[in-house]
Amino acid sequence: YTLSGPTDTWKKIEGSLTSLRVMPNGRVWGINVNQDIFTRAGVDGVWQLIQGKLVFLDVNAKGEVWGINQAQDIYYRNGVNGDWIQIPGKLVKLRVLDNGTVYGINAAGLIYRREGVEGQWINIQGNLTDLCGLSWVTQPSSRRKHLKRQQKMLRKLRK
Repeated sequence: YTLSGPTDTWKKIEGSLTSLRVMPNGRVWGINVNQDIFTRAGVDGVWQLIQGKLVFLDVNAKGEVWGINQAQDIYYRNGVNGDWIQIPGKLVKLRVLDNGTVYGINAAGLIYRREGVEGQWINIQGNLTDLCGLSWVTQPSSRRKHLKRQQKMLRKLRK
């Protein structure tokens, strides 16, 4: 479903995903119950099946897609037309920030940070079970940028 504004009604979008991420430009990335990966160019786009299987994914404003498969292997892809590149390490969840920095947690709850594809995983002291909202903590201006992107996306959906 999509909602284009607070006074509008929900509009059903065909398909069925167990998780999804929406880029500021409206592009949607998601995973279904079979771990298939799909992307769509906004509300009016058509679902496109992407090669591979993932249980978790995240995407930033640049279209850099990071994902984790069932074996906890980590993958990176530069947009719709990129190829999957396996990244060393094992994670259960991750978040990619707009600057390319990636934060992840492994099965033991250990926290890691990496500066993009070329970086190395650096352990950060502490333990987490989830990374929801992590960018708000690590980048103070991210909350403001995130809210502006949401407002912009809502305006586009209203058109």
